[in-house]
Amino acid sequence: MKSYAKSQKEYLRDEEGRIIINMNVKNDDNFLSPFSSSETPVISSEVADFIEKSSKGTLPGESYTLRIKSSCVDDEEKLLYKKAIFQYYDEELAAKSREIRKNRLIALILGIFGIAVLAIALIIDY
Repeated sequence: MKSYAKSQKEYLRDEEGRIIINMNVKNDDNFLSPFSSSETPVISSEVADFIEKSSKGTLPGESYTLRIKSSCVDDEEKLLYKKAIFQYYDEELAAKSREIRKNRLIALILGIFGIAVLAIALIIDY
């Protein structure tokens, strides 16, 4: 029986210890999503998928730096893209926080219901 060891990918890090994610953009037409729930635009789902796949396999709590290389992105767009990336992940964080609160409430209700059923079963048994 063969034993397969998990391969640990070596990540490049900057001088502050953050993992570097390099992104080469050849065409930035679809970098921003055409939809946004606020005035600030957000990145497209393709860009978010790339960033999330690039950070897969890292430890929770790691810090990252995204380095975008492109000949079609000017300085004004760089600032806009930075805001869009932060806006996207800020919205993701808010959604995950709401989901965690909802799941905790459901777990609490189910726990109380389980204890009540167990107490009723014990009372009926005696």
